[in-house]
Amino acid sequence: MKRRANTSILVTNAARRALVFIIMSWTMTLGLCLSVHASAYSQRARVSVEMTNVPLDDILREISRQANVNFLYNSDMIRGKGTASASAREKEFTAVLDELLATVGLDYAYDTRVVVIRERSAPQPREITVKGIVLDGQGLPLPGVTIRVEGSARGATTDREGAFSIALAGKSALLFSFVGMEEQTVTVDPAAAGELKIILKEKQVELADVIITGIYTRARESFTGSASTYPAEELKQMGTRNLLQVLKTLDPSFVIIEDNQRGSDPNRLPNMEIRGK
Repeated sequence: MKRRANTSILVTNAARRALVFIIMSWTMTLGLCLSVHASAYSQRARVSVEMTNVPLDDILREISRQANVNFLYNSDMIRGKGTASASAREKEFTAVLDELLATVGLDYAYDTRVVVIRERSAPQPREITVKGIVLDGQGLPLPGVTIRVEGSARGATTDREGAFSIALAGKSALLFSFVGMEEQTVTVDPAAAGELKIILKEKQVELADVIITGIYTRARESFTGSASTYPAEELKQMGTRNLLQVLKTLDPSFVIIEDNQRGSDPNRLPNMEIRGK
């Protein structure tokens, strides 16, 4: 008898656990179905609105009342949009929002009777690759030219053939620079630009006047000693002798030391003294 009673109790507990599991499963399924149904119902809710040049939040409150949804937004943002208009008759409220918010630069996200209104993000421009070649004044390709997009860290360099390619997201100013060449800025619209052909000009460098003392070179402004300058016209007046002989004749402080051992080698420079040793 005891053995049968124990068996009866075990069967009853197993059945109870199975029944509880079935009830919980049906409850969860029913709750999920109700949630999906409520979301679908809210999204299909229809509204009728006829409002012209009224504050935007007035229109949103009317849509909220008819569609039975809640709006979340920044009040200052909505007031900053001024007035708006809406005209709809038995139209799904999401379609009304699409038209209404687009006119004031706003967007929204919808989830189960809650609508979050936010600023509309600007679409990112599509990047377009621009190609080109950089040449010097003689039409020869320049390798190693640096190309930078002004206002950004983006850049590129030319290859051995002077060619380059760079991706641009919109109208941009390209700065081309190379040692010994003048920098050049070119404004490029990637949507309309074909292959670019850039010609860089040689940089003209003016050297400041210098004084050569025979020992070192220094700027003319900082030199306090004695210096002599001979223009080309004065040098030509001395005949066809070489330049060293002409300077020896014009300036007594310029001395060429005679060296009989120098021989007849025309490429050997003589020993010279300028204002003494």
